[in-house]
Amino acid sequence: MKINQLLITIMLVFISALSLAEDDYSHAKGLPADTLAQAVANYDLYNQKFAALLKQELTPESMHEIHMLSYTLENALETMAAELSQHRDDLERVHKASETMKADQIIKFGNKYLDTSSTLRQ
Repeated sequence: MKINQLLITIMLVFISALSLAEDDYSHAKGLPADTLAQAVANYDLYNQKFAALLKQELTPESMHEIHMLSYTLENALETMAAELSQHRDDLERVHKASETMKADQIIKFGNKYLDTSSTLRQ
C-alpha cells in the first residue's frame, strides 16, 4: 500500500515538473468566472467539493484534486472581489445621493446595488 502511494506521489511530482516546463498557456486555469452569478455558482459548488475532500484522508490524488479545484475558486474570488468593490461603491453613491436628495441617482445606483445583492443571495 505504501509503495503504491509512493509511486503515485513520484508520478504526481513528475507530472507537475513536466507541467512547469510547459509554457503558461498550458497551465491549468480553472473554470471562468466572467460574471458575478457564475462566480457565486462556482464558489458554492467548488467549496462543497473542497469540503468533501477535506473530510477524507488526504492522499496525493486528493491533494492534486484540491490543487486543481483551487484554480476555479481563485477565479471566483477574484470576480467576487471586483464585484463587491463595485457593490460597495454603488451603495456609497446611494448614500451620498440620499444626503443631497438626488432621487435619480438613488434609483440608478440603488437598482444596481439591489441587483448585485440579489445575485449574492442566490
